[in-house]
Amino acid sequence: MVTSTPIGEQIETTEIVMKCFARINGGAGKEGSGDGRFFYEKEKTFKVRYCKALAELTSMTMRITYNGKAYDITDIDDFMERHEFLTIRGKLRE
Repeated sequence: MVTSTPIGEQIETTEIVMKCFARINGGAGKEGSGDGRFFYEKEKTFKVRYCKALAELTSMTMRITYNGKAYDITDIDDFMERHEFLTIRGKLRE
């Protein structure tokens, strides 16, 4: 969420929507080079039990915080739309 300070400066703020237990897999990162620069993206997969609060989860407005690090959500999978578990993939935010 982006908010404004009293002097009009735009800053990014976060709020905890929910805390839950998850099965976490380190997954493989991506690496390569673009524009002559080397990059490495660390990714994790979070598997959580489905609940109504997570039905509103979007990759555009939310992120995951794990071990003090923020992960941008890159994919959300509700396997066969059974609403049992969600597999959420996230890329470490730099």
